[in-house]
Amino acid sequence: MPAWRDLSAQQMADISAYVRQLHDEPLESNPDVALTAKGATLYAQNCTACHGVGGSGDGPASIVFQPRPFNFRHLKPDASEVDRVLREGVAGTAMPSFPGLDAQDRLALTAYIRSLYGSPKESGH
Repeated sequence: MPAWRDLSAQQMADISAYVRQLHDEPLESNPDVALTAKGATLYAQNCTACHGVGGSGDGPASIVFQPRPFNFRHLKPDASEVDRVLREGVAGTAMPSFPGLDAQDRLALTAYIRSLYGSPKESGH
């Protein structure tokens, strides 16, 4: 294990996300289709510019950010962490909070974001 000071900001973000997901409660095996569909719509409206259409962190705006936007295909974020980030944003990054999203919107967006993990990369942005 390398010393923490030898890791890039992106590597630290990836490790942090991985450790958090170790404590995650599994989302039900058959998530609510309507909830996930609502989440897909919210994602398209609010997240694709940075995180990309397919969630790989490669949206058109991503090239200007350090650290780069999170890749939801690489690591499955913890549901409670997604909710916290949507409410509070992430200090020291370009990730803003989304105060206009109510609890149901955050739940839907969380379900969709978590569904991106491990799925094949979509072409285009």
